[in-house]
Amino acid sequence: MNYSCPIRVAVIDDHNIFRASFIRLLDDYNDLNVVFESNSGEELLEKYNSNLIDVIILDLNMPNLNGIETCKRIRERDKNVRILMLTMYDEPSFVVKSFEAQVNGYLVKTAKPKEVHLAIMSILEEGVYSNEFVKEALLKDVINKNHINPLREMALVEFSETELNLLRLISKGKTSKQISKELFKSKDSIDKYRTALLRKTKSHNTAELLMYCAKHNILL
Repeated sequence: MNYSCPIRVAVIDDHNIFRASFIRLLDDYNDLNVVFESNSGEELLEKYNSNLIDVIILDLNMPNLNGIETCKRIRERDKNVRILMLTMYDEPSFVVKSFEAQVNGYLVKTAKPKEVHLAIMSILEEGVYSNEFVKEALLKDVINKNHINPLREMALVEFSETELNLLRLISKGKTSKQISKELFKSKDSIDKYRTALLRKTKSHNTAELLMYCAKHNILL
């Protein structure tokens, strides 16, 4: 995804003190610029301009219009903007519902500033950010919905050793640039592998690719 530099960020959270403190945290990064803030999803929708925002950081629990509903309405207008759910809720069900609403990443508010910055960069460059908590939540959902025994479910396609290594690194939220260094391959080569994996697993995006891997016990 092409994005501006500094990256234009919108912060939506109904807790005014937290929002102000969080914005000050983001201000410590020279590659981030908070261009819009609000305490409600309604105001975001009212004033939203896709040409002015690269990343939306969204609280889950807000009055009137919660983060998931806000995300759904944004997606009706803009499929490309990156959305990071940042919330106090660590229940797996909220992770699943958020990804079903097409967020690009999910973090709890106990995350360290370094991980928040990593998540922002990952969703911009790779389309998704996943940590161990997110992976486990998605895996549990797949198992519960499909009555899967993760030790017996087999992948329908075969993966090379390089592809498996790439999948594991993607699941850790690594960018193509970081993966290229670890696998000693060019970034262009990694991008080609990534595209091939999407095609092989019939996934439309990285989030679906991770769901496929969770279902077939590839990552855990």
